[in-house]
Amino acid sequence: MTDRFVIRAHRNLVVTPEEVWAVTSDTRRYADWVTSVHVVHTHHGLAEIGGVYTETVASVGPLTTHATWTVREMEPERLRVDSGTGFDPLRDVVNVFHFAPLSGGTATSMTYEFHFDLAPRPLGALVHRALRTRMAADFDRSMRALEAVVLSERTHSPLARPAHTEG
Repeated sequence: MTDRFVIRAHRNLVVTPEEVWAVTSDTRRYADWVTSVHVVHTHHGLAEIGGVYTETVASVGPLTTHATWTVREMEPERLRVDSGTGFDPLRDVVNVFHFAPLSGGTATSMTYEFHFDLAPRPLGALVHRALRTRMAADFDRSMRALEAVVLSERTHSPLARPAHTEG
């Protein structure tokens, strides 16, 4: 028998849902902000239902795994659900990103979830307890990195620079 587990972190970001979506929906950019992703090997660019991307991801300690993700569900600027393989002994792995506008759309509430099954029962609870704190902290660091990427791109955008004037 297996148990279903969820690890979750939440953060309010000082960037718009549109900006958050632009980065999170670009599968080639995951190593730019997801702290556990070392490299994205294959991607399909902007997320689309059925699109597949592969990554080398931090596992336990210095170990890495090769993960394959498939986009399962999307509601632009609201929801993204991807299923993953390559996380043995975890099964039925699903990443879920929830987004909601805050402050009239100038900020974003983001929840990052990782769902998985693990058998047998006593082992699942022990593994969940061992992973929960570390992974929730990693998710929080990833959301802070996402916010930093968006803010950095905002300041480097040609539209964000003041016009040159002669004195």
